[in-house]
Amino acid sequence: MRLILSQFYAFIAILTILRNIKVTASSSFEKSTSGLVSINAYPFGSIASCKQIPQAAVNYCGLNYKTAASSANLAPELTLVIYHILMVITNLPNIQASDQCVQNVKHLYCGLVFPRCDASKSQITFNTTNCYEATGACSSVVNSVIRRIKLCQFAPHGNFELDTCVKPPTISYLHCPSNPNLVTVPKYLILNRILVDVATTYDVDLLRDKGATEQCIQNYVNLLCQSIPFCSPDKKSLMTTVTKEMCYNAVNW
Repeated sequence: MRLILSQFYAFIAILTILRNIKVTASSSFEKSTSGLVSINAYPFGSIASCKQIPQAAVNYCGLNYKTAASSANLAPELTLVIYHILMVITNLPNIQASDQCVQNVKHLYCGLVFPRCDASKSQITFNTTNCYEATGACSSVVNSVIRRIKLCQFAPHGNFELDTCVKPPTISYLHCPSNPNLVTVPKYLILNRILVDVATTYDVDLLRDKGATEQCIQNYVNLLCQSIPFCSPDKKSLMTTVTKEMCYNAVNW
């Protein structure tokens, strides 16, 4: 379960790249003493637009409203990730999740990946305020994982302007490198790098326990850390730096 939870954005980015690999944008973000630093990135959605949640996701999550266009465009992948998370907590014998636990976790993740657009289509709202209560019906194993990866602490909640891009916090990450100086992220994703970095710690321990090589672990960490989307220089598109090669390196043990 630890592995799947922190793979959330990486899996989305991988599927997006495999779908749109021919659409490439090379954007310069940062100047240094040696010249211009260029970042090759792939667009996968407009930042400031809303779309109706597709019917398949409406049927699965029970949500029927307009969400961020990037979420609507990735609805099949997002619901698939939620489905696999629920399969883990349902089928692993050491977790022993009740039906109510599964439904609560499903509702939490659906609210996380499909924020609601307001009438003006300029603001989104994340229905994650009940994050700490969502696992109340779950076993101690599920609650322990949620606490350790700090999901409720770093998951977005409340209202955010869709077109606001900000510089992420400057902190020392355990695994992920800091963003280049001129890179910004949507405000509602400002804590996602921290969330991925924290969860990656437990993934690394799990991979080492399973006998993975250090190179394999590093490839996996690189994939996770680079999966977090960021704003294009014109602040109109979401971008990712994940590539097919990066994906293959991470899954070929």
